[in-house]
Amino acid sequence: MEETGTAPVASPTPVASASPAAASATAPAGITKEAELAYQELPRLPDSLRDSGYRSFVRVAVTVAEGGDFTVTIRDSSGNKDIDGRVLDALKRWKWKPALRNGTPETSTQIIRFDFGVN
Repeated sequence: MEETGTAPVASPTPVASASPAAASATAPAGITKEAELAYQELPRLPDSLRDSGYRSFVRVAVTVAEGGDFTVTIRDSSGNKDIDGRVLDALKRWKWKPALRNGTPETSTQIIRFDFGVN
């Protein structure tokens, strides 16, 4: 049996931005873009579940601050504490580049879904 990985993670879905753009009579001075993933480690299905036909997912919200620090909140649990813990452990090693608005770093939130299953 083969383990499936995760849904594409390099392009997380933007959810919200905490810093509204200031009203200005001049054109924006820099680029605007969502937070970018600079490094990732993907969580793996535990050996104890490999032959069980287990299928589930974990959805997390990652809030990336202006300096690149981030916090993770589980939005939808897999229902398995071991799986949820593996996702959180892997995410602790991720690195982010903050979102930019007119060239200025700002806080943003991404939603990421990890799918687990055995084919």
